[in-house]
Amino acid sequence: MKIRNIQIALLSLVALLCLSACTLEGDGTEAGDLAGMWHCVYIEKGAQSAELRDKKVYWSFQGKLLLLEDKTGNHSRILYHFNKNGNTLELKEPYRYDRENGDELLTEPSLLAFYGIDDMAVTFTIQQSENTMALVSDKVTLHFKKF
Repeated sequence: MKIRNIQIALLSLVALLCLSACTLEGDGTEAGDLAGMWHCVYIEKGAQSAELRDKKVYWSFQGKLLLLEDKTGNHSRILYHFNKNGNTLELKEPYRYDRENGDELLTEPSLLAFYGIDDMAVTFTIQQSENTMALVSDKVTLHFKKF
């Protein structure tokens, strides 16, 4: 009887550890059809627009994290937490990505402007087809091509 109780306790502990690991790591499906790397090709901001087809500006979605990156290295990489609910994308808690020295929580949005974002937290409506996507807010529309 005592051995049986120990076996049940051990199996319960293993099951608990497996479930907690899944919760911490996630299964990568949070990003859904956004998952992967997107090349930002065009930014529309009111009467202004910027052509980025020849630039190396990428947004990469994985799990619940989004990395904004200028592959030339001229601009800071930004790491965002995001929530996707249907065709709504909410970005919040931006960090300046710096693995060597520790990611730094942004307190003002100046580093975000290059990526077409003016606010620390922003909500977009997602308009997506197979290989293209537009993220639309009340201030900007960002156009992407799947990479």
